Amino acid sequence: MNYISIAQAAAQPPAATPAQTPAPAQTQAQTAAVSAAPSAPAQTQTQAQTAAAAPSGDAKEQTGTVQQQPQPQADGQRQGGGFLDGPWVMMLLLIGIFYFMMIRPQQRKEKERRKMISEIRAGARVLMTNGFVGTVKEARDNSFLVEIAPGVNAEVVKSAVQQVVSAESAAQAK
Repeated sequence: MNYISIAQAAAQPPAATPAQTPAPAQTQAQTAAVSAAPSAPAQTQTQAQTAAAAPSGDAKEQTGTVQQQPQPQADGQRQGGGFLDGPWVMMLLLIGIFYFMMIRPQQRKEKERRKMISEIRAGARVLMTNGFVGTVKEARDNSFLVEIAPGVNAEVVKSAVQQVVSAESAAQAK
């Protein structure tokens, strides 16, 4: 907020656009106040106006302050609203929808997949991401030893297992 002294507030002309009012001519009191002190440092126009606006003979400046009022806004403009009036609400809403529709279901599926892989033991039939179906011969720390065909064993990483295949669906695949 801008604070100005009472004397400055009284001396300020009302705000108007240059197109509406011409520049005001100096009054005789203002001209006399400016030319009265040629030996003193040059006075500013505000000081001269303060001296001219002072009551008769008493040129003391008042020390109080006045809060300057904000200018009214045009009809088309809105004054600053609260948090809910801004674009933040829409952005937070979209982030929330995106999280619950996309991220959370994907996290659930990945959690179920990790649980399924951790439960695979020797003898289970698995479908791998490359499309091979095989029987797990040995489970290791980070990989499985899978028999793809009789006598053909391949070591695959655990993340390459897509799903566990039941006996009926493995028979149909052959």
